[in-house]
Amino acid sequence: MRTNTHIRLLMQAIPTSALFNAGILPETLEALVTEGLIGQEIIRDGWERPFVYEVDHEHGTYAVRSLGADGIPSEDDIPKP
Repeated sequence: MRTNTHIRLLMQAIPTSALFNAGILPETLEALVTEGLIGQEIIRDGWERPFVYEVDHEHGTYAVRSLGADGIPSEDDIPKP
């Protein structure tokens, strides 16, 4: 599924971005596009919606997920693989 592939690519690009930016995680997924790490199409899921990206700079953690076919936050969201 395209959504899972995009999530995997994002989960690889996020720490790469941090390596290039003194360990600081990107604020947005768009920053990955600006840095040339991924293409614009990768920051959207299989339903053409932007992925939900949550970053906790204090703890150095992040998550990427799709809201799924219904586009509503729920238990059927697609988390990182």
